[in-house]
Amino acid sequence: MDCWKAQLYVELGHRQAALKSFENAYAYAEIIEDFKQLANVCKAIATFYADLGDFKTAYTYLQEHDKMEQLHEDEVNKRQRLELEVKYEAEKEYGSQRYCDCKLRACK
Repeated sequence: MDCWKAQLYVELGHRQAALKSFENAYAYAEIIEDFKQLANVCKAIATFYADLGDFKTAYTYLQEHDKMEQLHEDEVNKRQRLELEVKYEAEKEYGSQRYCDCKLRACK
């Protein structure tokens, strides 16, 4: 929300208010450990500083964006891997249970 607000302030030419909103957006995303949101905020801040001609700070935030993007990707991959492991274990359990049921029926 604050990132969106910051971008509106940028459009209106209110740099200080924009910077404060960017800081709030970053702090909130950091508190809730939302790496995707952190990446988005960092990219917006990088653009903000690049537009001001402060390319050193813009580059720093762009590097932070890349780091947060990687953390988000790692988080998604871990979640997908865990989901597949659970499905595999369930299928393995269900498959072996089905095999035992078939053998029991064959013995009767």
